[in-house]
Amino acid sequence: AAIKAGRMLFGARIIILGWALWIGATSIALAEEAVDAAPSAQQYLAQQRLDFVAAERALKQNKTTEFQQALKTLADYPLYPYLLYQELHPRLDTAPTSEVHGFLWAYADSPLAWRLYDAWLRTLAKQGRWQDFIEAYQPVNAVGDTSSEIQCLYHRALINTGNRTDAFADLETVWLTGQSLAAVCDGVFEAWRKEGGLS
Repeated sequence: AAIKAGRMLFGARIIILGWALWIGATSIALAEEAVDAAPSAQQYLAQQRLDFVAAERALKQNKTTEFQQALKTLADYPLYPYLLYQELHPRLDTAPTSEVHGFLWAYADSPLAWRLYDAWLRTLAKQGRWQDFIEAYQPVNAVGDTSSEIQCLYHRALINTGNRTDAFADLETVWLTGQSLAAVCDGVFEAWRKEGGLS
């Protein structure tokens, strides 16, 4: 009986040792896989940097096909919105409203969105698209303020679309800012004066 018990104990030790060796080998394999994965991630990021530079170069050289090709690999790259902004901003004069709004919506928390928004409003004003201007206008920007030029362009848009009541309703706030106002405000204040709102 003692011999049998000893054999069973020896067998159990062999099994335990086998499991320990298997666990150790598995841990080493997993560690090696993790080490192998790290360079892959670094290589992926390095390639994205190269693709970003290539996309910028293609954009500057007006190589649309090459730009779009490079762009496909950068959707998860941190500077991807910057490329979209660089491509969209110069063609705001002809860009579809839906495309501009899509960028502003997708990157609403980015400073790029407010930069494009400001340029978009100025483009609409330059083109005399006053109703589109009114629909796009937001009273405040990312830092809680709107330039006097944009404010006055908004009031001008209201005047030019026949909404003179709203145009003059809070114009006094702009007038009393105590700051130097944009030249575009002169015409708005003149219209307000003719309505008896400015003495």
